[in-house]
Amino acid sequence: MKKILVIEDESSLRKGIYDVLKFEDFEVLEAENGKIGIQKAFEYLPDLILCDIMMPEIDGYEVLRQLRNSDLTNLIPFVFLTALTERSDVRSGMELGSDDYVSKPFTRDELLNVVNTRLKKSQEFNDHKDSAMKELRRNIITRLPHELRTPLNGILGYGQMLKDYPESVTLAELPRIGSDIYISAMRLFRLIENYLIYVRFEYMRYEKPILIELENPAEICKTEAIKSAENYNRLNDLELEISPGVLFVPHLDFAKIIEELVDNAFKFSEPGTKVRLSSGFEKGKFS
Repeated sequence: MKKILVIEDESSLRKGIYDVLKFEDFEVLEAENGKIGIQKAFEYLPDLILCDIMMPEIDGYEVLRQLRNSDLTNLIPFVFLTALTERSDVRSGMELGSDDYVSKPFTRDELLNVVNTRLKKSQEFNDHKDSAMKELRRNIITRLPHELRTPLNGILGYGQMLKDYPESVTLAELPRIGSDIYISAMRLFRLIENYLIYVRFEYMRYEKPILIELENPAEICKTEAIKSAENYNRLNDLELEISPGVLFVPHLDFAKIIEELVDNAFKFSEPGTKVRLSSGFEKGKFS
């Protein structure tokens, strides 16, 4: 049985919504103001929230802000009940993360249509999320051990040699052995780091994003590109054409993406071949 929380300060309207939903076999929770609504949302974790906008103490916008800022409640479908018909009010709700709205007065059919539509979309989203998480687990279980084994074998091999046969290693060979161990360790570190980022990105696809402005993404592109070029001793092969702009993405994630793109370009191209990194904004999108 799906659980629906109704946050509405007008008692007659709240009761009317309760009766309609209860008749349709929903479990219905009631809250007469925003403060109680937030408490019940965290306590019961409903499948859907219907919330009035204009309420005393805590209005619907603030209810939505607080619920969207918590991992426990940020994915619960949220529908505004509003008598405000101006486009700006509806848009404000959508920008905060509201999934839909119902304009007062509304009919029984209009209410149920929105409720059923949002519950259906939420179920489809959860089914897709479950499928994606199963695929993610499968990829980690089947691919990660194989990719980690190659650099790990190099470290283990040298470690066993130094432990069991130290007399077989000359002083002149130590720098080369140390270099090989270091290279294998860095490769292992990078693989683990990339997998952790990959897993985080996969989980982020199914969360309400919290947007943080990234300062000077153009400078990050330049810095990471030059770093990769220097690693391959190919600074003269690098060409940069980077436009300034604003992005909303975590700094470390963006830097890692640029690092991997440029590193692959150098890794799979011949010395003397130009590697060109260009960036720009078209219709508000970074490319």
